[in-house]
Amino acid sequence: MTFRKFAFNNVVRNKRLYAAYFLSSMFTVMVFFTFGIFAFHPSLAGNEMNASVKTGMNISAGIIYVFSFFFILYSMSSFLNTRKREFGLLMIQGMSVRQLRRMVFLENMLIGFFATIGGILLGLVFSKFILLIAENVLVMEAPLNFYFPIHALLITFGSFTLLFFFISLFVSYILRSRKLIDLIKGNKKSKGEPKANIFLTILAALLIGSGYAVALNVEGVAVIAVMLPVIIVVIIGTYLFFTQLSVYFIRKLKKNENLFWRKTNMILFSDLSFRMKDNARTFFMVAIVSTVAFSAIGTLFGFQSFITANMNTNHPYTFSSYSPVDQEQHEVEFINDTLKKENIESIHDETLLRYYEINQNTVLITKQSEFNRFAKLLGEDTIDIQPGEVKVVEFKKSKFGHTEKLLEQTISLTSGETLIPEGVISSRALPTLASYYVVSDQDFEKLPNPTREEYYHVWQVTKGEKNTLSASKKILEALPDYEFYSRDYMIHEVNKYYGLVLFVGLFIGIVFFVSAGSFLYFRLYADLDEDKQKFRSIAKIGLSEKELKTVLTKQTAILFFTPIVVALVHGAVALTALSHFFYYDITKVAVSVLGVFLLIQIVYFYIVRFFYTKQIKAVL
Repeated sequence: MTFRKFAFNNVVRNKRLYAAYFLSSMFTVMVFFTFGIFAFHPSLAGNEMNASVKTGMNISAGIIYVFSFFFILYSMSSFLNTRKREFGLLMIQGMSVRQLRRMVFLENMLIGFFATIGGILLGLVFSKFILLIAENVLVMEAPLNFYFPIHALLITFGSFTLLFFFISLFVSYILRSRKLIDLIKGNKKSKGEPKANIFLTILAALLIGSGYAVALNVEGVAVIAVMLPVIIVVIIGTYLFFTQLSVYFIRKLKKNENLFWRKTNMILFSDLSFRMKDNARTFFMVAIVSTVAFSAIGTLFGFQSFITANMNTNHPYTFSSYSPVDQEQHEVEFINDTLKKENIESIHDETLLRYYEINQNTVLITKQSEFNRFAKLLGEDTIDIQPGEVKVVEFKKSKFGHTEKLLEQTISLTSGETLIPEGVISSRALPTLASYYVVSDQDFEKLPNPTREEYYHVWQVTKGEKNTLSASKKILEALPDYEFYSRDYMIHEVNKYYGLVLFVGLFIGIVFFVSAGSFLYFRLYADLDEDKQKFRSIAKIGLSEKELKTVLTKQTAILFFTPIVVALVHGAVALTALSHFFYYDITKVAVSVLGVFLLIQIVYFYIVRFFYTKQIKAVL
């Protein structure tokens, strides 16, 4: 048997552990290749939008590539750590350190080669589906048809071949530094009962608690100011949580005799503190990586929801138009004619907006009848203003209206009377985020000559909503942007540009999340041989199959969900802080994002538990 054949057989014999490593690596290659397919697509060339898409995809591909290096390196190191005893036995039988390093190098290159080929083939199989997703997410006008991505294929194959080559060299160097006695003993060294430092335990709770308190209590720009300190404090607290606080908590539970001696809890808690201590770094990494995934995707969806909601709030009418007095008739006729040709039916209304100079400020003043007419169009409450009264109207949810200033000013009429504003009304009836005055129809006639006038027209579409985009494009080609506004068209344009960020963030988030799940898989199966011996011994003294399944389920769930729950809490706090920054409630978005990730993790847990339990039962 040749040396290469020997290395190949080693991979085949350890296919259980290598399966997760291989599949995770293949998935990472597929994602990178997908970005390549998209970035080099022939349709993405020419205009500024497509250039920005390509730039964003290239940057994101770089991020995924760098992360892939560390992920694959960690996965490989975890796998090799479980084979220390095997390496020690090979060295006793005459294998030199050089041959051992060569064997590991060949094994890793073999896995890397097939993972790269598998990822590229998988990407090709689903490429049309992926392009359809990208086309819809990015709201692109030109279709992203399937093509054979030669550039993406060559770059992906070359990049990951190089990546696996350097990882193989690095892992080989690590093996050289190991002593034979350490390899032979493997994980048999006694570590003693894990103990927690009471000071570090309290510090962990204080750091996480203080970080949460600050993040949840600041608002506005203060969120940005405290972001970095809070992140650092919570990261340190999270590390101490897994290395100290969790161990301390488990030791307290073991001292509770009623709990410890209840049914199979003794078996569950007997080595749980060891598991938590040994896996602390893995759990810490999983918690932080998952938090990044949750927060990134939640932020992107939340920001998109925030922008869309603001546009719907600030522009309640489907179409609106500002027209100079001398051009008003021509422009309105053109808009109405275009809507008619596009089979769009709408309710049309108009008013003449008049602006007055008050204490060196230009302020809009309208009369009660005009205000009520537009309020009815939006289904808002009308108002009743008597002569001599004046109300300040502020736009709903707007913080830029200077309402307080308007309440302090007065309005002088040509009759010599002075109107003093009293009371504030919240409304979206007229098209200004700045606050304005509403007076009675009688007092409106007594106002001096305005400093500026312009016609304001609105159209609220009742039929033919699907044609609003095409109608908007035709109108905007003839009229300047500042004279005509289409709510649906602007939302479409924002989604078209913002879709790139969402698409990139979603892919990166998925990569991070799948990687986090793979970390847990590796750590769980790293102790499989030890668990087989332990449960085989316990089964001999009467542990039933039902009790075994209960213990394994609880043990696996604790190890599997502890870092995920921590990440979910971190993510929920981060998204809450984001909502305070925007003064916008993203609870629904946060619950949806975190809920989907939790559901995926639950499904992943049941799959892992099934195969893990099956492996344990096989030796009983």
